[in-house]
Amino acid sequence: MNSLQNISAEIIVVGAGLAGVTAAAVLARQGRRVILVDPRPSCLPLFRGEKLEPNQAEMLDKLGLLDHLLPQTRRIREVWGGYNGRCFKIFPLKQYSMYYSDMVNVLRAHSPIGVEHKLGHVEHIANGNELQCVRLRSGEELTSRLVVLANGVCNHLQDSLGLHKDVIQKDQSIAFGFSIARRDLRPFPFDATTYYPTTYTEYIDYLALFVMRQEMRANLFVFRTASDPWVRQFVKQPDQMLERALPKLSQLIGEYRVVTKVETGRVDLYRMRGELQPGIVLIGDAYQVACPSTGMGFTKIFMDVDVLSQCVPEWFATPGIGVGKIASFYNNSRKQATDARALETASFERHVVMDRSILWQFHRLKMHLPRMFGSGHFHHLKLHLPSRKEVVRMRRGIISRMLRPFQLTARRFLILPEDKGYTGEHSCLHNAAAFVAWNQIEGDYLEFGVYQGDSFAAAYRAIHKERARRSSFLDNSPSHARGLQTRLRCFAFDSFSGLPEGPGPRHADYTPGAYACTQSKFTRNIVKLGVDLKDVVVVPGFYDKTLNRHTKEQHELRRAAIVMIDCDLFESTVPVLEFVTDLVDQGTILIFHDWFRFSGSPKCGEQRACREWLERNPHLELVEFWREGPQSLSFLVNLR
Repeated sequence: MNSLQNISAEIIVVGAGLAGVTAAAVLARQGRRVILVDPRPSCLPLFRGEKLEPNQAEMLDKLGLLDHLLPQTRRIREVWGGYNGRCFKIFPLKQYSMYYSDMVNVLRAHSPIGVEHKLGHVEHIANGNELQCVRLRSGEELTSRLVVLANGVCNHLQDSLGLHKDVIQKDQSIAFGFSIARRDLRPFPFDATTYYPTTYTEYIDYLALFVMRQEMRANLFVFRTASDPWVRQFVKQPDQMLERALPKLSQLIGEYRVVTKVETGRVDLYRMRGELQPGIVLIGDAYQVACPSTGMGFTKIFMDVDVLSQCVPEWFATPGIGVGKIASFYNNSRKQATDARALETASFERHVVMDRSILWQFHRLKMHLPRMFGSGHFHHLKLHLPSRKEVVRMRRGIISRMLRPFQLTARRFLILPEDKGYTGEHSCLHNAAAFVAWNQIEGDYLEFGVYQGDSFAAAYRAIHKERARRSSFLDNSPSHARGLQTRLRCFAFDSFSGLPEGPGPRHADYTPGAYACTQSKFTRNIVKLGVDLKDVVVVPGFYDKTLNRHTKEQHELRRAAIVMIDCDLFESTVPVLEFVTDLVDQGTILIFHDWFRFSGSPKCGEQRACREWLERNPHLELVEFWREGPQSLSFLVNLR
């Protein structure tokens, strides 16, 4: 490979769709030399997203690209809400409609000077910490410090890099795109309408109508498979099928007909695994696909580009683009929240349409009532539509309340087994989780030294169990609900290279490199143990490199509810305690996994580090909270 002085560009972006062309433009504006590789000189007409929502326009404006698109867009100032042949509400919204291919081609035409467009098909990528080599089908080789994969759902490059697709929902949905016109040739009386079905027997989510250029564009979203005969019939006979599925639509918009060919798009929900590759970052659909009916595809793209534009200057400030740097992109709290919300919304909408259980029928009724009678009649309800996880908790709460009288009666006559979670293995974690849940202690869970993830997964399960238990016994008043609605993230800090070298005293099993476990193995283990990765933030690296203010700002780390310290050594515990000094608050639980190591001596290990930490911070006081087995002890933090 060439040296860094002779690289083709600092960054190579593979794929010139919306994600790729946006990333190339933003990074070039930072002064980076960027090569944008795509096999076609322009974007061909594709059925993709055709409308910018208000938040997406704001994000694009923040990236400095909205002004290029505005002259080519059609502005929408209000959206009708349609149901059962009438308008139940008018929403004042500022949206912009534009064909996807036009959007991409306009941004390509306005690429900054620092972007070089290269026609070619990428066949292979050789990546490393320092230099990346991209080979084209023509045989030409390009080199760079960083490669940005923005190749959408074409995953052959991901496969060659050892990444694999984790399919969350196969055949998530089908989207239809076409244009309609009134039979009397008069204009439609609205800029946009979102029309909802009165029943879900046809598995239709909704129909979106909006002006595009001089025509009325229609996007229909259904939860069916591509092999469903209904899909093929709709493509062949859209007028008859639309009239049958939404019989009263014409009462709202007038008699209409389909005037263009019907385009379709099938979506599998997936996320790529093994994404931590040196020198390579995945954005947009190359990493995770969004369901079109959620309207979050563009939001994910612009968020990825925004986060990447913040990471690149920090990455390039020092040599190498290793896995540790790449991880900071995927672990960014804003990106993780956006990705998680996209998956949760997709799952929820699919359940609303397809789940025939009584609970989801009740949710459908709550959604239909404002549409049936006008939203003003039900404004006081302020209905909260729960996520799938919340529904599970609701079910458990209902069952728990139903069984409560029988449990109380049984305890009068039977000796029931004790809940071993509070006294057995990981009892420090179980009791800490219970204390935090019932006292509404806000903050995140931080574990330093996760090894293979057993205690990390136990903490995750205990926290969610206690929050669910509390929700089943307490009422839903604001003071009680506040702590449950707060998202609790779980942070995993580890070098994943074992114990560091150091001069201090050590046990025989505390040799340098002991307790090493790769990050990928840790991730696989906690997933097997029931941990949802959207709630997890992994911070890899030795503590002298990662425990700093930058990490707190990057992940918006403000407060810790539970801190698990499994550092074994004095030298490793010191930076951990310094890091959490401004994160602990009244009621925070500190757990020292190896408190009684070194024969319980206060002059060694975690005990010594804690004693010296308290001497440096006299405003903090630790009260013994729970003791587990022969080596672990937890404390409650008091503020003096």
